[in-house]
Order: sequence, then C-alpha cells, then structure tokens
Amino acid sequence: GWHAPGQRLNWVTWLLNKLRSAEPCKVVNDVFNNYLWVGDAAQATIASVENHVAGVFHIGGSEVASRFDFSKEVARVFGEDPDLISPVTSAYFSTIAQRPGPPPTEAIKMIGTNGAEFMNRQLRASLRESYAA
Repeated sequence: GWHAPGQRLNWVTWLLNKLRSAEPCKVVNDVFNNYLWVGDAAQATIASVENHVAGVFHIGGSEVASRFDFSKEVARVFGEDPDLISPVTSAYFSTIAQRPGPPPTEAIKMIGTNGAEFMNRQLRASLRESYAA
C-alpha cells in the first residue's frame, strides 16, 4: 500500500521516488519474499470467517521473488526504467539484517480448511491493481 504523508516510505514508494528521479539503485538479489497483495489478505480473512475456519494460518502470495526481481517488475509496471536497478548481494550493504533464503515451496500458496481455497493474484496484476486504487 501507499504510505501516509509523513510516514516512512515503504519499499515500492522508496524505489519509485528513486526511479522517477533517474537515480540508479542497487538492490539485493539474494533476499527473497513471498509478496501478498492486501486485497488477497482481506479476501482470505473474510473467507476464513465465513467458513468458520479456526487456527493459525500463514497467508502468502503465489509467487516468490527476490527483492531485485520484484524491483524490476515494479519499474516495468509503473513505466520506469528497470535498467536503473542493478543487482548486488546482501554483503554489499554492511548494515542489512540477515535474511532467510527463499520460502519452502509448501508456503507459496495458502489452501484453507473446510473447502476454503484462496487463490493469489500474480505479482504484476497485484501491482497494477494497487496502482489503480
């Protein structure tokens, strides 16, 4: 989502500010995330309530992407120059917190119990939908 005025920029808004200023960006290619659009999280929550699903669930998107790959896709979706983004490893940044590798494949999509299945949008469609909102 978009940050409120005065709040710290999130990854996408920080990246877009850099790209729109034609500033080159170094982005890690060895940190992976399982991106989830907030609309899908809301849909999963509503379906869980409607289906009386109980327990602890970890909801994730259908794709895993490196921070670098995600950033290149953000640039393309928002019409910015993806060539301004260059890959580096986490070792390039001395202050970056250590991150785990890619999530296990069984964590890539969530299938609820009691017949509630939550399909996640593809990364590109989620970014476009967020931008349109």
